[in-house]
Amino acid sequence: MTLDETGGFSVLLIATDQMDMQPTDWAYQVCEKFQDIASRTYAIRLPSAVPVVSIADIAPSDPSTGQYVLVPGPEGPAGTSILTGAGAPSPLLGSDGDMYVDQTAGDVRLYGPKALGAWPAEGVALGGGGLLSSVNGQTGTVTLSAADVGALPRAVVPVSKLLEMSPFYIAHRGSGGEFPEHTLEAYEAAVAAGARAIEVSVRLTADGVPVCIHDEDLSRTTYATGNVSDWNYAALKYKVLTNGRLMLGQGRADAPIPTLREVLDRFLGRVVIFLEAKSNPSVPVVQQILTDFYPQAKDSVVWKNYYLATSWPWAKANGFKTWAYVDAATTDAQMNALDQSLIDMWGVPTNTADARVTAIVARGKPVIAWEIHRRSERDRLVALGVQGMMCAQLIYVRRSAPSRTSDDFATQVKAPGDLGTINYDQASALKFDDEGGSAYINALPQRSVLMGSLSNPTPPDTYTIHFNMMYEGVPGATEHAGVAFGKASDDSYRFSQVNASGGYHMALRGNGDMQLYTHAAGVTSGTQIGSTVPTAAPVAGEWMSFEVQMTSSNVTVTRTDLETPAVITVANTAFRGGYFHLSTGSVTSTANKPHWRNVRVTVP
Repeated sequence: MTLDETGGFSVLLIATDQMDMQPTDWAYQVCEKFQDIASRTYAIRLPSAVPVVSIADIAPSDPSTGQYVLVPGPEGPAGTSILTGAGAPSPLLGSDGDMYVDQTAGDVRLYGPKALGAWPAEGVALGGGGLLSSVNGQTGTVTLSAADVGALPRAVVPVSKLLEMSPFYIAHRGSGGEFPEHTLEAYEAAVAAGARAIEVSVRLTADGVPVCIHDEDLSRTTYATGNVSDWNYAALKYKVLTNGRLMLGQGRADAPIPTLREVLDRFLGRVVIFLEAKSNPSVPVVQQILTDFYPQAKDSVVWKNYYLATSWPWAKANGFKTWAYVDAATTDAQMNALDQSLIDMWGVPTNTADARVTAIVARGKPVIAWEIHRRSERDRLVALGVQGMMCAQLIYVRRSAPSRTSDDFATQVKAPGDLGTINYDQASALKFDDEGGSAYINALPQRSVLMGSLSNPTPPDTYTIHFNMMYEGVPGATEHAGVAFGKASDDSYRFSQVNASGGYHMALRGNGDMQLYTHAAGVTSGTQIGSTVPTAAPVAGEWMSFEVQMTSSNVTVTRTDLETPAVITVANTAFRGGYFHLSTGSVTSTANKPHWRNVRVTVP
């Protein structure tokens, strides 16, 4: 067979679907045999509908030999061998026609062919001078980035850099008090807001797929019931959605539970990941995934677990930093029972006593506290020497100013910083009415919601809080609701209970009486200041309007929906903070619960 000017050849064959051929279902067998290359055999069909076929287009790809069929080229110079060595070839080496490759590292050169008993004086450098080329015009020089070959990039935010910060912040469950916890939405939102680290929990489905969720029981965070380990992944993926709308507002969209691979593929290297296999069966699965698919994970993954876990030796043997969290009552003796070389960081819950936190900090390793919902919690822990803040309200806690001056209740999405009295609790969370841009608290009595999104930690001398309030039904004559304000700290507020910080609260009772009180830190009962001002009794479903003004010397409360506004003004400077709360006060029946709207803060 003769090659054409391109080094190729063609052959005319019968179509494999030619009529009247027997048997009817047949194919050609192609056998490729080339010198010094392993042969291979494969079958092809040639339908009549495709009159011209290139064998290179239909030959199976073979990673070891490339994606092209090798065909003989024009006849090369005579020779019998390709010789190799280090350095220029000796005149005594080889015969006429032979080629020689100098394999000196960094300077590979080709000599030849040998002629009249002599090698060429100079070799040709390989790989850089265009000696090797292809049909697309590219030379033998190959430059690949990590992305070109699907390689894992070096960590953009390695653990070592995170530990240089003080304090540093970690999005607990992806900042699960602000976004549906352990969802891609939560992780992505936290990263978009500047998080340098996220916390990820892992459990296994019935068929062994690792998914990101904190609880084994699905009922708290999804609309489903049963255990994660009772569901096959396919069913979990298509039938189970997170219920973030119940705590964060019905304006949100439900989200699926992500797999660990999805989270690692998207975030590994972008942020530090504090990774915990929550169930015993998930531990070896997570370890194998890290080993097999993410060989550089140690740069930006912290192996997280309860201090009594048995997986610490594996983590250290594989180069991971470790974070061991303890209980509030864990003793030094219990901590000392561990091999201290296996632990890089300690973890304490926020309810740990000050003295105990100080003792753990004194051990000399970075301490991380969880879960942080409020700036006051962060400030206390920083003062005690805690370096890491694992935050469920990361966006809010990291800010030092209000994010808005008026509410966005109409979106039906909870704003960062608008916090109920109980963490991660659907009943205590702010609820949104379907119409009218209003909100309410469905847990009674003595509940409140911090309006952290509107509160100014460093308020001006004069500012005014405006709001509308409506009782769904008329409460008892002495029952009341309103706002608590003037607080220097963002700790939770509950009427007629001990509070961590002091401030004021205004009350509008079921009989229309308007009153102003102070409440002191550590004291259950408030103290009325100023006189009781009788106003029109509230009517079920009808909105009332109020203003609360703080100046450097006075506190003024005004009901403005009346023909003649009702006013209480008191000269009092006891509290001048900028945090305020919507308070259900002493209302006992959800049928009479208060609603609020048009909440805003103005300054002169």
